[in-house]
Amino acid sequence: MAEKREETAPPTDEEIKFDEKSVEAYKFTKDKTNVINSSLISKYCLDPKVVSSLNEEQKLDLLLDLEILHLEWLNIRRIENLDAFDKVKSLYLQYNRIEKIENLDHLFSLEFLAMQGNRIRVVENLVDLPNLVYLNLSENLIDELDVKELPVSLELVYFKGNGCTKKKDYQFSLVDHLDRLESIDDEEITQMKRLKILNM
Repeated sequence: MAEKREETAPPTDEEIKFDEKSVEAYKFTKDKTNVINSSLISKYCLDPKVVSSLNEEQKLDLLLDLEILHLEWLNIRRIENLDAFDKVKSLYLQYNRIEKIENLDHLFSLEFLAMQGNRIRVVENLVDLPNLVYLNLSENLIDELDVKELPVSLELVYFKGNGCTKKKDYQFSLVDHLDRLESIDDEEITQMKRLKILNM
């Protein structure tokens, strides 16, 4: 099987900073809507120098073995066509035009989901992701947060910039539902902090 390109671990801080590839992708697609498919994933997630030396079968093998998908800043409107990518552990979809969280239930290996800067209004369709530990939905349009829609595996969550964070029980509901939670919007949830929130 062909050699994969070197992949780096996802960042642990809230903001995922621009890199040269993100800037280039944004400039190229700022007036164009993109659909998630194998061609788009190949273009932005595979090393072109490696791909150029492969036949079609090798390209497909390399594509389906990806564990990290960088699809940020691409004017994507819908999450779709990811059924075959069941090895993905980290999915970057920030700063697109996505309005709904959907079609992720087959990504059982997913640990990291970045969707800040989209147009999400409802948190849904995440409970069937048993390994998800990082969720970033900052800067969306979420006014009401139903914590029952969040998988209990979560350890780090980000909702900053949404109306739901202004609710009096915002932190309480998260801490009460998520036993493994370590951080809310970059605020560490220590045992003392947890007890304080639950007894407020």
